[in-house]
Amino acid sequence: MNYSFAQESMTPQNEDVFREKIDTIIKEAVSKNFYDAQQDLQEALILANGIKDDRRVANTSMALSKLYLIRGDFSKAEVNMLRAITVFNKLDDRVSLGIAYREYAGIFLKQSRYDRAQDYLDLAYNIFLEEDLPINKSYVQKDRGYIMLENELYDRSVSYLDEALPELQNTTDYKAIAEALLMRSKAHFANFSIDRALEDAQQSMNLSERYKLQKLRADNALMLSLIYDKDGNKDLGYEYLTLSNNINKELLVEAEKLGANQPTDKELKEKDEVITNLSEVNLQQERDIRLNTLITLLSIAFITILSLLTLSLYKNNKIREKANILLLEQRDELKEAKESAEKATKAKAQFLSTITHELRTPLYAVTGLTNLLLAENPSKSQKQHLNSLKFSGEYLL
Repeated sequence: MNYSFAQESMTPQNEDVFREKIDTIIKEAVSKNFYDAQQDLQEALILANGIKDDRRVANTSMALSKLYLIRGDFSKAEVNMLRAITVFNKLDDRVSLGIAYREYAGIFLKQSRYDRAQDYLDLAYNIFLEEDLPINKSYVQKDRGYIMLENELYDRSVSYLDEALPELQNTTDYKAIAEALLMRSKAHFANFSIDRALEDAQQSMNLSERYKLQKLRADNALMLSLIYDKDGNKDLGYEYLTLSNNINKELLVEAEKLGANQPTDKELKEKDEVITNLSEVNLQQERDIRLNTLITLLSIAFITILSLLTLSLYKNNKIREKANILLLEQRDELKEAKESAEKATKAKAQFLSTITHELRTPLYAVTGLTNLLLAENPSKSQKQHLNSLKFSGEYLL
């Protein structure tokens, strides 16, 4: 079922109906293919803006961000998640803002941008620690363990995963548990702790088989193959290697049937978390994260915006100049010249309207990041620049 209601009349009487529709779209997005979910969520975002419901703007933006992340469109995922962070900050919704920080870190993890991911995981961890939310904290520690594993810091990876697993095992998120066990197995294996690596890999394999997590099952089979081969059991190692290859072949055949560029409903359900399941956390303002670098980036973005506006004004002046010359040279054709000037003015209005619409999304990013930076007690000179950026961005909006 696709929704097409963005053009409906917005009145106080039907705003509750619209809110219910938006919530339904967000809830059902995880069970749809990419294209239908994208279309529905974009319409929901338009509707949420239309009824000026900031919370649903943010929730829909988070849903779109997750959808684009699954698709591998990282730039759109970042823009939508940043919009959600900006709105949650405006609403002073500490719970949702904390979740959004962790989701934002997940986007950088997918791109192997571990330094940026670590920054936002630190923010999330501090929030969860202050609010005594051990389960939320365990997810952060799991992600930190992954970063350490990728950076070949195996002892630190094991330490983070040791902290994460007890709390994760109190949940029903068996995919996260199996992933953490597999990561710890890899870290133990790299540290030549074969027995521990084997124990974690077998537990992860059992969960993968029980809950039909096929990709994890293939990865575990490959890990077990390496472990048994290292331990001298070549036959069993070869058996698990064959199993891993066969599972990957099955997954490849399934993907080819559905189209390489078309994610399945199964993939969406496995990869996307339930959008509306937001855990309780409090906001902690972001610490100094490369403050001077971010100020420079914001300045560049602002200069770019001003350049676009200057170009708009320049084109408008050119149109006016031509219209004036035409009036002077063709006095006898006053009526025709007047019509030309009216057309030029209309073109100007349409052009400025288009430019204003296109500038709105980057301006959300500018004002959002500026608000985050102002909360970090910057120096006096930096605060002056940030206030100028904030004033200019809000003025343009």
